Amino acid sequence: TFSPEALADAAQIGDLRGLGELVLTVFHTHGWSPNCRNCNKNADCPLPECSPSLQDYQLASTLFPSKATLLPIVGRKLGAQGEHPVFRLHAWRGGEMRAIRWQAYQD
Repeated sequence: TFSPEALADAAQIGDLRGLGELVLTVFHTHGWSPNCRNCNKNADCPLPECSPSLQDYQLASTLFPSKATLLPIVGRKLGAQGEHPVFRLHAWRGGEMRAIRWQAYQD
């Protein structure tokens, strides 16, 4: 998560750099049930997977038309290990949103 202060600081840094940069952020989840604990193993689970839907494409192209957009999606992933939702980071590749490799960094 990003605090309002962190977003304001990032915007100020962008202004100081003078390159016309903007700070964009979005949080998107396809849902998860804390009572289920079996969604990644159950093909009949009604929760959507962590891949872009038609609505995700519409959201990304309307709100974030730049092809540099990153769209994080949290949801189930059939066959994934564990009982928790899966985080997938998507970016425009070849005219469609595709999952990309990512790494978490922590200060």
